[in-house]
Amino acid sequence: MSFRLSKDSLYYPNNDDGFLYKATQDSIHFYMDGYVNDFGWKIRSNDTLEIIVDTAQSHFYYRLK
Repeated sequence: MSFRLSKDSLYYPNNDDGFLYKATQDSIHFYMDGYVNDFGWKIRSNDTLEIIVDTAQSHFYYRLK
């Protein structure tokens, strides 16, 4: 899945979704339709974003070029 990250929004072009977010050094908070989802996160390289759901599950997203 691809992503586009701006200063305040994360956009997923594959399914035409975008969400406001607030990031700290080790967590990211997505504001989605009246609720907040909190995850761990890491930028793995210039174009790879890892969203850490829990200790056993991560999702990897690749920057849209």
